[in-house]
Amino acid sequence: ADGKDVAFERARAREVDFSGLVFATFTAERSEFERCDFESATIRYGPLGLGGSVFRDCCFDGADLRGVDPGEARFERCSFDEAKIAKWMTHCAEFVECRFATRIVDSVFSGTPRNCSVRRRRNEFKGNDFSRAELIDTVFVGGIDLDDQKLPAGDEYVRIRKAQDRIARARAGVEEWEDPEERRLALAELEALERFAEDQDELFVRRQDADLPAAVAQQLWALVE
Repeated sequence: ADGKDVAFERARAREVDFSGLVFATFTAERSEFERCDFESATIRYGPLGLGGSVFRDCCFDGADLRGVDPGEARFERCSFDEAKIAKWMTHCAEFVECRFATRIVDSVFSGTPRNCSVRRRRNEFKGNDFSRAELIDTVFVGGIDLDDQKLPAGDEYVRIRKAQDRIARARAGVEEWEDPEERRLALAELEALERFAEDQDELFVRRQDADLPAAVAQQLWALVE
């Protein structure tokens, strides 16, 4: 029934129709979901997967996933077209050949596990299609290979190769700016980029996400690029 707490443990679900349902909580531990349909479902709380649960060839199109964390789930060839995704901190999840044709807000995709019960050196993150996604305050960190993903095109995004070197050079340029307030704002933005680049050689960011006056942003991105 709608609005219920649902938990799976060591379960195997194949071609199950969850579409349109509303879950107060949905948690799967050491479980597998294959070709299951979560279209337009609402999951208010998770985490979706614990202990390495797998979602394979599943459909999350139109699902409301804003209140749920992927947890330690692995997603293979899943679609998230028009899904509502916000505040995903995917430090323990894996995504392989998934499609995201949707808006993703305030989220982090990480290639390095952190505080996970599943023991592995790397989160597999490859072959994912973000080409029709809108990435708002969303970053790829932890050593994700951006060449192995399809990223959105457009002037609103900037790809920063050799990120640490470019940020360091940009910092040197900003420190020579005469206006102290403009210098302060730009340095704060560079500090945020430095944190993302600690273990990520390339960054992919949306220009508008930098909360800067237009003139400052234009100067800063010119230095970074």
